[in-house]
Amino acid sequence: MGLLVADVLRHGARYTPHRLAATLGDDEVTFGALDEQANRIAHTLAGIGVGHGDRVAWWGDTSLEALPIFFALAKLGAVFAPVNARLGPDEAAEVVGYARPRLVIVDDGHADLVQEIDAPMATHAHLADAATHASAADVDAPALDERDPHVIFFTSGSTGRSKGVLLSHRATCLRSFPPLAAAETLLRTAERRRATRIYLIPAVWSRVLDHGVKGYDLSSLAEADTGTSATPPELIAAVRDALPQTVTRVFYGSTEAGPGTVLAHVDLARKPGSVGLPQPGVDVRLEDGEVCITSELLMDGYFDQPDATADALRDGWYHTGDLGAFDDEGYLSIVGRARDVIRTGGETV
Repeated sequence: MGLLVADVLRHGARYTPHRLAATLGDDEVTFGALDEQANRIAHTLAGIGVGHGDRVAWWGDTSLEALPIFFALAKLGAVFAPVNARLGPDEAAEVVGYARPRLVIVDDGHADLVQEIDAPMATHAHLADAATHASAADVDAPALDERDPHVIFFTSGSTGRSKGVLLSHRATCLRSFPPLAAAETLLRTAERRRATRIYLIPAVWSRVLDHGVKGYDLSSLAEADTGTSATPPELIAAVRDALPQTVTRVFYGSTEAGPGTVLAHVDLARKPGSVGLPQPGVDVRLEDGEVCITSELLMDGYFDQPDATADALRDGWYHTGDLGAFDDEGYLSIVGRARDVIRTGGETV
């Protein structure tokens, strides 16, 4: 047992069933409703043979429709494998072929693009309709362990074939990644939902600052964080000027490693360009100048790519491909690239 993704939802449904679990635009779902939907979908998927260890791909646009599927698979001990909604049919077919899923679920917008995909298929509309007739009782996979794989994130980039980053239930429970959106959408959502924290990569912060924050009530915000890619001191200063009531931190990490280091608010001015100190539970070292990270948050490996896994994970350390340097206080700065690595965009922290 241990840290299981479905237990997060179960806890919310048990103690705060009417509290919002997720929102997207005007759409919203409570913990209680989400848990019920996940149970019905889990029973439906189990009825067509999806079980412990099976991979299920989701090819659809960002929507709340994916959440019950995500948690239903977690309850069954199956593996959620989201496919980039922007991929064309040929590209999606390549990723799905690599994943060899037990089932591919597509939303309405992709239902007409699946001719190239050679795998069992279901539309979300059909699945949701069938789920309305299924049991809402909780689903439990007694053989499920926190080290079992829970999700595969497919990388994309210029270095060749995609890699599927395998994350366990334990790692997923210990991680958290916010979504990206347009500047106005982000600011309107933060205002409407009275958000207390916003995390954006530098490129998105630039769009938000270019758009301007005046005219939005962001008084609820207490934290305005950034990181992942190079974060110029000038950008930090602009965030501080725009949101003076908040604290700002700079994070460094990746899909493979999870969060690695953090530069605290109090260090922003005296450590410009640094990505800070290792976060609690994380160790960082340099090997021939390359930044290496170890923690409980590391991926389990790349799906079905043992050579790539062996190259990236050595003796429990993830080799990032970044060149780093420590100063005399142990603060890390990224100074270059040791080798080409694939970056995964919204999945990094």
